[in-house]
Amino acid sequence: MADYFATVARGLELLVAEELAILGAEAITPEFCGVAFTGDQRLLYRVNLWSRLVFRVLVKLGSGPCTDAEMLYRTVQRIDWRRHLPPDKTLAVDITGKHPRLNHSHFTALQVKNAIVDQQRQHWGERSLVDTQWPDVRVNVHLQADGCTISLNSSGSSLHRRGYRAAVGSAPLKETLAAALVQLSGWSGQVPLIRPPLWVGHVAPGG
Repeated sequence: MADYFATVARGLELLVAEELAILGAEAITPEFCGVAFTGDQRLLYRVNLWSRLVFRVLVKLGSGPCTDAEMLYRTVQRIDWRRHLPPDKTLAVDITGKHPRLNHSHFTALQVKNAIVDQQRQHWGERSLVDTQWPDVRVNVHLQADGCTISLNSSGSSLHRRGYRAAVGSAPLKETLAAALVQLSGWSGQVPLIRPPLWVGHVAPGG
């Protein structure tokens, strides 16, 4: 069993909690813009494949104090990165949350990267390269109060970007939000679902 955190659009936490329960998650706890839950690796794959509402699924590696850059460095180094990031894999770091002494995301990400690659050099004598666009491993560090949570991003890019559309309109609606609206409507799928023209309820063009 592992600890996971699903990032979601604000206001959809309870709806996502219901979806996760259907998919088999346990210890489900709605939080701000996300839902914490536990499960095995099969559940992790299942949520990434079948969730209609989740943006990303983070795999929690650890947490600890984070009062400044030095403390952040030490907290990140407490994790054994040999299990997660061999030096032949590329790396990227994402920072979320806020802290008054770590208010520059690029500097904070640099501290996290340094902590990881310094440990790699100690174990292997070599280190991972950084690839901010298409990394093999994407690390997420969330800052909150005087602590931080360190996770692996199992989803990569947001799950609403599943790559099946070659083109989008000028103002596309995220698939995750569209799915949430359909679910909130109570539509069962037993009758046709029709989006009325934008001019319904107003004067039709030329009318």
